[in-house]
Amino acid sequence: MNHLSFQKPFRFLGKVQRFFRKALPLFLILAALSSCGKKDYAKMIPADAALVVRSNLKAVAEEAGGMEQLLKSAAASGNPLLAAVAGDPELCGIDPGEDVYLYASLNRDEPTLLFALADESRFEAALEEQEAKGLCDAVQQGEPFRWASFPGQGLCAFADGFAVWTYAPLTPPESVLARLRELYGQDEKASFVSGKEYGRLASQSGNTRFFLSLETLPNTAAVSAVLGMPFQLSAEDIRICGSFSYTPAQASLSAELYSDNGEVQDFLERQTLDMHALSGKYFSYLPDDLTACIALRLDGDGAAKVDAIPEVGPALASLAELAGIDSERFLDSFGGDFVLGIGASAEGLPMPSFVCYAECAGESTREILREALAGSRGFFGPVFRSPAPDQYEMEALPGSALRLGTKGSDFYLTTAAQAPFEAPARPLAKAGFSALRQGKLIAYLLFCPGNAGGEVAMVDGYMGGVPPLPSAVRAVELAARPGRKVEAHVYFNR
Repeated sequence: MNHLSFQKPFRFLGKVQRFFRKALPLFLILAALSSCGKKDYAKMIPADAALVVRSNLKAVAEEAGGMEQLLKSAAASGNPLLAAVAGDPELCGIDPGEDVYLYASLNRDEPTLLFALADESRFEAALEEQEAKGLCDAVQQGEPFRWASFPGQGLCAFADGFAVWTYAPLTPPESVLARLRELYGQDEKASFVSGKEYGRLASQSGNTRFFLSLETLPNTAAVSAVLGMPFQLSAEDIRICGSFSYTPAQASLSAELYSDNGEVQDFLERQTLDMHALSGKYFSYLPDDLTACIALRLDGDGAAKVDAIPEVGPALASLAELAGIDSERFLDSFGGDFVLGIGASAEGLPMPSFVCYAECAGESTREILREALAGSRGFFGPVFRSPAPDQYEMEALPGSALRLGTKGSDFYLTTAAQAPFEAPARPLAKAGFSALRQGKLIAYLLFCPGNAGGEVAMVDGYMGGVPPLPSAVRAVELAARPGRKVEAHVYFNR
């Protein structure tokens, strides 16, 4: 990839980011007024679109406090165009009975909105009002579009009962119009709506549906590495199709990964088959006041298990070495569910409190721990003692103790005083988190900075690096499910 082609994803994402910052409120209003699509303006979406969003946010607007509240917020935004639309959308000529689309492509098309008009004359009058306020240039007559340029933002064109808003602050209006005319004249068979992705969009549930090609990401090599893809395959060929929903309490996204590249699709299918679902039995032993939780299956050899859990795997390996245990042999004895819950800072330890559970497989973890007790160093090394059969305490640092042991086929390691394998008064499994409630998980990640008084620096050092979250966010939940499905939930403080 040459220098210029490497820059394309960065430029693409930059344009989309700026578009959302400036035009997203308008998109929300238009989408909130829409219901189901009937007109054929969607055929203007180019076949090679890398991002397509199809939205009906009327239900979301109602859940978010009602249409009245949404329009009131837009009217108070300070943007005269938004205020005009929010004041009386139908008076502006907008049709509240049609879908709203957002699209962009990596190589040619700027972020663009498509929406229906009920009255073109009223819409043109609304643009003329914006001209009188100095917000846009005069409406120009042309074929097939009439259009007005918004300096520093882009261009709005309309014809045949629909309007197009293109965010192109640096592109000459003539170039934008030329591309819009090209898309306007294309046959539906050559557009996005005739492809498989459009059908996938239609099959999604939720108020807002989206399609995204991972070729738009600036570092697909990193994504490929995270997914464990062979070097001859690339995440650029992965597509995501899903839906998004929002309420004042929670925003949720669910999506499916797939590819038109046969080899990449086979890889995604094999990866799903190789990853077994979690039994979920340990979530009932974790308290709901954790600041973070990670859960996944530990399969493969010891080295693979170290790599499978960034930060945590190496820590377990180091712990084993402290106890005089061969780390690879120790991790080889695990196979099945692995769950780690992180709490507030533990007194006497330079780390958070935590509790860890893992299923044992292969060589008995119990026998390995008994051997470690028999060979405990105790003088310069950590003190390793057994207060009861198959229960151990290790003094990793002076005055600090870690409790570990086995019960049946399960292993535990904790700093907590609570007895292992006993349900707390308020277990995480009953905390109301959506992904946990639905079950059938392959991997799970939860961040609850609110439980640490908003401090996320503690999590940052022990979970592979987590950026600070806005104060309004109570928790973030990420999950992977069988069938190449992923989801994310953001919970807000209320």
